[in-house]
Amino acid sequence: MRAVLVSGAGGPASLSIGEASSPVLQPGEVMLQVIATAVNRADLMQRDGNYPPPPGATVSYTHLTLPTSDLV
Repeated sequence: MRAVLVSGAGGPASLSIGEASSPVLQPGEVMLQVIATAVNRADLMQRDGNYPPPPGATVSYTHLTLPTSDLV
């Protein structure tokens, strides 16, 4: 899948668009088809380790996933 990849903490140069493996679904989870996405302040703060995910959320620090418009 295409994703905004994070090579490490830092500025915009640490972000790139590339391919990431599809997530493995856990019981009770669904796969979404992303129609549109964006990178916002929360993504950038999460990249720097300053924006913790909600309790129980699965977070990848290699690609950003917060704001999307999806189909279930």
